[in-house]
Amino acid sequence: MNRRVANNKKILKTFKDYLVPIFFVFIIFIFILNFIFWGDESPVVSNGDNSSFSIALSSSQTEAYIEYNGGKKSKIEWEVALYKSEKLQVASESVKLSDDWSEFHLNKLWELRFNEDKSLTLYSSDLWGNTKKDTHIEMRYAKIKASNGSVFSLSQNEVASTVYVVWGNLEVQNLSGASTVLTKGEKIVIMRNNANDKNSDLGLSKESIDDYIKNEDWFLKNNGSFYLAQIETDSSQSGATMTGTMSTGAIVSSTALGTYIAFDTIFDEAEVASEKTNITGTIIDERVATVNINGKNAQIDTQNKTFSLSELNTSARVNDIVYKIYDSNSTLLYKWVFTLHNSKWSGNTTSGTPAQSGLAQVQNYPIATSPLYQIITPKENPYTTTENVVRIEGTIPVRTVSKIIINGFQLQKFVPNSSYWQYFANSEFGNLKPGVNIYKIQFYSEGETIVYETNFTIIKQEEKKAEETSQTGASIQ
Repeated sequence: MNRRVANNKKILKTFKDYLVPIFFVFIIFIFILNFIFWGDESPVVSNGDNSSFSIALSSSQTEAYIEYNGGKKSKIEWEVALYKSEKLQVASESVKLSDDWSEFHLNKLWELRFNEDKSLTLYSSDLWGNTKKDTHIEMRYAKIKASNGSVFSLSQNEVASTVYVVWGNLEVQNLSGASTVLTKGEKIVIMRNNANDKNSDLGLSKESIDDYIKNEDWFLKNNGSFYLAQIETDSSQSGATMTGTMSTGAIVSSTALGTYIAFDTIFDEAEVASEKTNITGTIIDERVATVNINGKNAQIDTQNKTFSLSELNTSARVNDIVYKIYDSNSTLLYKWVFTLHNSKWSGNTTSGTPAQSGLAQVQNYPIATSPLYQIITPKENPYTTTENVVRIEGTIPVRTVSKIIINGFQLQKFVPNSSYWQYFANSEFGNLKPGVNIYKIQFYSEGETIVYETNFTIIKQEEKKAEETSQTGASIQ
């Protein structure tokens, strides 16, 4: 009996001796399992590609999270990386995402996904972008392709996708594939109810960025007015950068319009009268080997230094013409967009002939809104006034225009290749009369080629005579 008790005590003592090591082994095993399962929710890297964005909080009050592929969320406490297939959510303040080729600022109430194909998907709130290479971004009701060197702002809510461009150009598509190109100073709003309309002409929805947006906190915080105020530099300053609130800055386009090529008969905001338009021009820079216009390569005459493209489709009311210039190594030298308006659109023509020749005709003058050739004063066009002297002021791309002619009169005080011009409409000189006054403004390059043409209208109202005013006042009383 005593021997049995002794044996039981011995067994119990032996078990207690092993209990502590067993407990430690069990704890270590739990940590190993936790590490293995946590590893499934770590940043996803596919095919050896560890592309990522570096994330930095805008302030110590910023609250932001990363949502991993498995659904687990992690609060961002310090600078971390966002990998493909992960989402970024911002609860307050804003964050900055950056890599070697782009920089983005994300506003509060934000949700962004970094996709496997290296594109981004914006679900809500505001995104300010500054890109150094072509970048694809999906919104709820729009798809964006930002070109190299573009600076832009995207705004997404439940009912609309809104795009603003302050530098460079963006191609914008709705969900059905209808597209247009936005350039500096332009915006577009795509509503939920017409996002899938394949017949939508997005070119008609383009607008200039309004002053209200320019004064919003998000626009001011990212120094949007700075980019809008810049003008393009020539090739001698290629590679220079603009400095603003973003550390990388926006890359300045390498040349001004017309440095590489010059079009013969078309210009931004010009009118065409047929569904097919022939494009011709002159090659100015010897490096130009390919001129691509809306996806088609123009024929190059190297001996005469000219290019031509037959029957370009201009059947829409508003036609965005995107041209790209390459050298012999297929390196992109320059890319830009201008707009042609079809004056015979919407039933006015059928196979090139008037549909109803018996109707009265009207002489039409388009109101151009080019971001490069801007009239800054007066801001309204048409402009209504009772004044006898009106100063018209404008800005143009530097080193592009050699002379400016308004209604046959060449501006004498304009400095060739400068970026500013002004003209005085004066009743005393007979160029401002009561009624409607239309001023045809033509901008010429060194080769006597019109690079741009627009119209400005002043409606001059006569001031009421003192007697009429007093009589009106008496009758009211």
